[in-house]
Amino acid sequence: VTYIFAIKCLSPEKIHLVRGNHETRRAQKRYGFYNECLQKFGPTFGEEVWEEVNKAFDCLPIAAVVDGKLFCAHGGIPPSVGGYVVSNYNKDIPCPLPDPGEVGVAWETLWCDPVEYRDVNTEMDVDKEGFGENLKRNTAHVFTPDALEHFLQANGLSHVIRAHEASDTGFEVKQF
Repeated sequence: VTYIFAIKCLSPEKIHLVRGNHETRRAQKRYGFYNECLQKFGPTFGEEVWEEVNKAFDCLPIAAVVDGKLFCAHGGIPPSVGGYVVSNYNKDIPCPLPDPGEVGVAWETLWCDPVEYRDVNTEMDVDKEGFGENLKRNTAHVFTPDALEHFLQANGLSHVIRAHEASDTGFEVKQF
């Protein structure tokens, strides 16, 4: 964590940090960061370190637009009738945000996943906007290529860059 923040300080114009779904207290307690802090720093100081790190995470943006064209988010695009307007993020998402689960657009942006039409089946209902229940994660939504295209056009963007799913090659370019 210290290394990532140090890189940001050294190159603030080149490094863009966005919050992911593991930068939440609930996920950290489940997946080990909380226990790691306690083990490395002891129960009292470890709790303090963990809380201070989370205060920094609470202030990270949920998404960023880089070079006016690239929408960067951990998960994906949020569902909204008619398409979500990116300029509303600063208005709709408070900062600091200790619990992203309390703000729908923040939660969706952290947890959404793209889905290709060939993967949409009878168990997954997709609405007319191109969003459906995320059965893989049991939270948030999936979004179709049509939903993505609508989002990009409505916001004057060219691409979405996301990190929510690992790739064996380190990155993957999806063409719908």
